[in-house]
Amino acid sequence: VDVLVHVVVEVVLVVLIEVEVVVVVVLVKVEVVHG
Repeated sequence: VDVLVHVVVEVVLVVLIEVEVVVVVVLVKVEVVHG
């Protein structure tokens, strides 16, 4: 059970990091387009 929880936590962290990167890239592109 502990191993599953650990895996789920790692997956969630990776997804959050990927989402954060995507958001930053989108914001930069928007700034470049409007800038």
